[in-house]
Amino acid sequence: MLFLLGACSAKEEHTLSPQAATIFNGTSYAGWIVTGGVRSFMIEGGVLACGDEPGTLTYAEELGDFELRCDIRSDAGSSAGIAVRAPGDGTLGKAPVVVLADQLAGAAGKDPAGSIRGVMPARAAAMEPTGAWNKLVIRMQGQKLTVCINGTVTAEAEVAAPPRGHLALTGEGEFFWLRELKLTQL
Repeated sequence: MLFLLGACSAKEEHTLSPQAATIFNGTSYAGWIVTGGVRSFMIEGGVLACGDEPGTLTYAEELGDFELRCDIRSDAGSSAGIAVRAPGDGTLGKAPVVVLADQLAGAAGKDPAGSIRGVMPARAAAMEPTGAWNKLVIRMQGQKLTVCINGTVTAEAEVAAPPRGHLALTGEGEFFWLRELKLTQL
């Protein structure tokens, strides 16, 4: 439980490990593999946008244990996801998926933000109002997946995942934005 405080502490949101690497440069898809339509993903003013066509954006490097920190923002009712330890072939396989959604998604019958799809619903509503930027932390260590939004642990569970795999952003044809993607391998 101690690492959760470190992983989700609002005070530590800006204190990254010296090993933290920027994995999206804001200008190109360098280091990523795009699968989907032309409008699945876009780069707008240094921000990565999930567009209005479904698709998958896979981080090319295979990862084991890691912590991902980024800022996320949603459109009203929109939803996307980040799969952890995905196969790297443009599909999600059976990888656990962290749900990214605006605060109204649960009311619209979608998994709420911060859920682990099919494993654990978010136990706390932590997203700011639609259009506001939010701090997301995803930590995968061993089989334990922890999700924090704005300093609040929204889900934590033991998940069935291979020891290594890829991050895969899944756009579901609804607008969602990410910036400042920082990765620390543990």
